[in-house]
Amino acid sequence: MLPANRTDEDMIMKFILLPFALKVLEQDRHAFEHTRYPELYMRPIDDLVVRLANEKRIINKRMVQHGYAVERLSMDEHFIYYRWFNRDGRNGDLPFLRVNLRSMTLALLGNYLFGVSSENPANKDDPLHKDAIQFEVFE
Repeated sequence: MLPANRTDEDMIMKFILLPFALKVLEQDRHAFEHTRYPELYMRPIDDLVVRLANEKRIINKRMVQHGYAVERLSMDEHFIYYRWFNRDGRNGDLPFLRVNLRSMTLALLGNYLFGVSSENPANKDDPLHKDAIQFEVFE
C-alpha cells in the first residue's frame, strides 16, 4: 500500500533514496582522492554532498511534520523491504528489487547533478525533472 497522495509518496521515496545517494558520493569522493588532480573532482562532489544533506534534513523535517516513519524490515539477495507508517494509523510495505533501488538512486543523483531539487524546480518538460522519474514499487 502506498501513501494517499503523490507528494507523500515522493517524500517517502526520497527518505529511502537519499542515504543511498550520499553513500555513492562518499565512495566516489574516496575514489577521486587518488587521482592526479583530485581538486577537479572533489569540489563538485563536496558541493553535491552538502545539497543532498540539506535535502535530507528537509525531508526528515517533512516526515515528522506529516507524521510519517519508515523502517527497513529486512533484505535478502534480491530485495530490500521497508515499511512506512503514519500517525493516522495507515501503513504499507515497500519491497524493492536491489537493482531498481540502484537505478532510482542514480536517477535521483542525476536530478541533483543537473540542478533539480525540491527547493529548485526545473522545467517540468525536462526528462530529468524530479516529477519525470517513475519510482517502481512492487507490492
